[in-house]
Amino acid sequence: MDLITSHVNADFDALASMVAASKLYPSAVVVLSGGAEHNVKDFLTLHEDLLDIRVPREVDLAQVTRVILVDCQSRSRLGELAPLLSKPGLDIHVYDHHPQEQADFEPTRRVYRHTGATVTLLLEEIQAKGLTLEPVEATLMALGLYEDTGSFGFSATTAADLQAGSYLMSQQANLDLVAQFVHPVLSEEQRRTLAELVESAEHLTIHGVGVAISLLEAEDYRGEIASLAHRLADIENAETVFIVARTTRQRSDGSGDVLIVGRTAGEHLNIGGALQRLGGGGHRRAGSATLRGATLAAARERLVEVLGEEVRPEPSAADIMSQPPRTVQQDAPIEEVARCLQRYGHSGLSVMDGDHLVGVITRRDVDKARHHRLTHAPAKGFMTRPPVTAVESTPLSDLMQLMLDQGVGRLPILREGSLVGVVTRGDLLMALHGRSYAEPAASLAERMEEELPERVTRLLHTLGEEAGDVGVHAYLVGGFVRDLLLGIRNLDVDVVVEGEAALFAGRLATTLKAEVKGHERFGTAKVVLPDGFTIDVATARCESYPRPAALPEVEVSSLRDDLRRRDFSLNAMAVSLGTKRFGDLIDPFGGWEDLRAGRVRVLHNLSFVDDPTRVLRGARFAGRFGFELDPETRRLAMEAVAGGSLAALTPERLRRELINCLQEERVVEAFRELESLGVLRAMDAGLTVELPDGRVPLACCREALTWFARLRQRDKPDRLLVLLAGLLAPLGPEKARALCLEKLRYSAPRTEAVAEALAAAPRIQRDVADLSGSSLTRCLRGERLETLVVARALGVGGVVDAPLEEFITRLRHCHLGIGGRDLQELGYAPSPAFGRVLEEALDAKLDGGLRTRKAELAFAAQRLQELTGGI
Repeated sequence: MDLITSHVNADFDALASMVAASKLYPSAVVVLSGGAEHNVKDFLTLHEDLLDIRVPREVDLAQVTRVILVDCQSRSRLGELAPLLSKPGLDIHVYDHHPQEQADFEPTRRVYRHTGATVTLLLEEIQAKGLTLEPVEATLMALGLYEDTGSFGFSATTAADLQAGSYLMSQQANLDLVAQFVHPVLSEEQRRTLAELVESAEHLTIHGVGVAISLLEAEDYRGEIASLAHRLADIENAETVFIVARTTRQRSDGSGDVLIVGRTAGEHLNIGGALQRLGGGGHRRAGSATLRGATLAAARERLVEVLGEEVRPEPSAADIMSQPPRTVQQDAPIEEVARCLQRYGHSGLSVMDGDHLVGVITRRDVDKARHHRLTHAPAKGFMTRPPVTAVESTPLSDLMQLMLDQGVGRLPILREGSLVGVVTRGDLLMALHGRSYAEPAASLAERMEEELPERVTRLLHTLGEEAGDVGVHAYLVGGFVRDLLLGIRNLDVDVVVEGEAALFAGRLATTLKAEVKGHERFGTAKVVLPDGFTIDVATARCESYPRPAALPEVEVSSLRDDLRRRDFSLNAMAVSLGTKRFGDLIDPFGGWEDLRAGRVRVLHNLSFVDDPTRVLRGARFAGRFGFELDPETRRLAMEAVAGGSLAALTPERLRRELINCLQEERVVEAFRELESLGVLRAMDAGLTVELPDGRVPLACCREALTWFARLRQRDKPDRLLVLLAGLLAPLGPEKARALCLEKLRYSAPRTEAVAEALAAAPRIQRDVADLSGSSLTRCLRGERLETLVVARALGVGGVVDAPLEEFITRLRHCHLGIGGRDLQELGYAPSPAFGRVLEEALDAKLDGGLRTRKAELAFAAQRLQELTGGI
C-alpha cells in the first residue's frame, strides 16, 4: 500500500502537496500525520466530502510498502507516523523545497529544487504527465502556493511558482476562497489570543537585529498560533517574531508541550534552520518546533540561546563598502573627472585636498559643467561640500537612513578621519537584498558541496579561513563559477583577493605545505600543492586601454572593478569564500540570468574596440554552450569587425584565439558564429565554413579524427593541424600557406604540413582506388598521418575509406622478415640484385602473397636464381 503524508500541524502547502501527490500516486491513501493549522482544519471541515483525507488510526500501517513524504524531510516532524520510516525495505519518496533540512533517513527518491512552495514541484510533474485537476483541488493547491509565497511577495518566490499559479488559474482555482482562507477574519477567541500575544511581546536586540518574542499559556493553542504570527508581526512592526506557547495540560512534574512558531521578513535569520536545532523545521521565512516536557521559561531561554548563534549580525559599513575609494584632487579639471568616472564605471567620486576629504562630485555635476562648457574648470567648483560621511562601524540600517535623510547616493567611509572606502546605493541594495538579487547564497553553497569533490570543497573552505586570518576578502572567479552554475566539471581554481595577493598566497602555501610562484609586477601568484593541484591567485584590479587592441594598463582595485574588466557577463561572476558568506554569489552584471537565458552578453559598448579578441571569444562561448549572442552584443561585434578592429591585433594574438576556437568540442558551431560576424571574411574573402556542394570541411575533419581513433593506432595525428587544414580547405593550399605565414605567423614547418595536406588530398582521392597493396603503399609511403586524415575528410562518397584504413592499419607496418644477411647465407655474394629482390619480396608480401619468413626466403632464392643464374 502507498501512503502519502507530511509534517504534523499541517499548513496549506503540506495539505496541497499531499493532494497533488495523490494525482501522481492514484492508489495511495492520504494521511494527516498529526493535526493541522486552524484555517486548514476549517477548510477540511467544509470540504470533507470532496477530499479523502485520513488519520493514522484509520490505516493499517503494517500494509504500507511505500511512503510519499511531502514538504518535510525530518522523522521528528511526523508524529505518530515517525516509526513507519524504520520499516525494513520501505520505499520512500520525498518532495520538498526546504534545502536546510537534512533527512535523518535515506529516501529512495528525492525531488528537491529551490521554489517558494513544495506544491510547485508536484504541479510540474502533474503538468508534464498531462493530468487535469478538479476545481477544489486547484483551489487547495493555490492556497498552498499563495500561503507559502506570501501571495508571491516573499523573496523565495521563483518563476516556477508564478507559472504554477497561472496553471492553477487555468484549472479553475477559486481566488475568493484563497483570499478567505489565506487572510481569514479573526474569530473572537483568536482576537483574545492575539491581544495576549501583544501584551506579552518582548523586544530583544540580537547582534543588532530586532526580534519580538511573545509567550502564551493556553489549553489548546495548536490551531491558533501559526495563523496569528503574521498579524503579531504587523502589530509589533517587527521584522522577526516568535510565539512560544505552552499547553496548560501539564504533566505530573508541572511541565508541558511547548510550541514555538517563527516568522521573518528579513535576511538575518533562517527560521527553518534555527528551529531545526530545536527538533522542528520549516523554510527561510517560517517554521515551527515542539519541545516535549518543557516549561515556558526553559523554552524561551533555549530559543534565545539558538538565536544568539543563528542570527547573522547586521552588516556594517566595513562589511559592504567598496574599496579602494576612487578619488580626484579638488583642482583636477572636469574633463579629467569625466575620464575617471568612465574608466571606473562609477556615478561619483570623492574629492580630496591632498589626503583630506573635502567633497563629493557626481556624474550629474560633471554633466552640468559640460552643459555650460566648463570642462576646464576645477572639480571644487562643482562638488558637494561638506560631504555626508559615516564610519566603518556604522550599521546598515543607519547607512540607509542617512542616505534617505540627506538625499545622497554615496557615503564616504572614514577611519580615524581618513578615507578608506565608499558605500553606494548599489552596495546598500546588494547588502539588503542579496548580491545582484541572485538566488539565496545557501543554494549556491549547497551546490558546491554537492557537485565538487570533497577535497576541493575542503580546500575552498581553507582558502576562506586563511583569507580571513590575513585580513583580505577572497573570491572564486571566472570559468569555475560559470561552469559550477552550468553543472560542468571545472577544477581550475582562480581566486581574486581584495588585498595583497602575494601575502595571501604565501600564507596559503605555508598552511598547505605548497610552493608559491609569484609575479609581483602583475599582482598574481600560483600556489602549487604537493600533488600538483594549482590555485591561481590575483589581486583585484581594473584595466584601461590606451588605444584600441593594445594590451591593457592595470591598477589595484575592487572585486567589482575586477569583474567589470572581463569580457562577458557569464564570466563576470564571483563566489565569496569568506567564512561568514561562503558560497554567496556576486553577480553585479546579471551573468546568472544570461546563463539561464542561454545568452552571451558583452559588458560595455567599447569592449570589442578595446580588445577585438573578445569577438572570437564570444563566438567560442556561444558555440561551446549552444548559446546565442545577445542582439546588442552581435551588433557591436559586427561593427567592430567591419571597422577593421581585427587588423589591429598582432598575428600572435589572432592565432591564439583561433587555436582556442579550433580546440572546442563544438568547433563547427563556433566557426559558423565567427562567419556570421564577418571574422572569416576579414581574414580572407574566400574563407567560409561550408563549400558550395554543402560539405563542411571542419566537420568532415572532426569526423575523420573520430574515424582514425577507431583504428586504435599507437601513433596519433596532430589534431590541431588537421582541424586547421579543415578550416583553410576552402582557400586551397597556396592561399592557406600565405594566410598561415602572413596573418597568423604560424611556424614554417606546421604551415607546410597544412599546405601539403591540402595539396595531397585531391591526388590521394584520385589515385588510391583499386590499387594493390604494393601500389597503395608506394602511393602513400612518406605521407604524414595528418595528410591521410585530411584526405579521408575531404574525400567524396567514402571511396578512399577502405584503402586508407588498409594502409594505416596494415600496410604501413608491413616489413620483411629477411634481409641481405639472409641472402648471403643462401650462398649469394652481395650485389645490386639484393635490393631488387628484397623490394620485390616486400611487394609480394604487401599484395598478400608471402605470409611466412620461409616463404620470403623461398621467393628471394628463386628470384636470385633467375637474376644471377645460380650461385
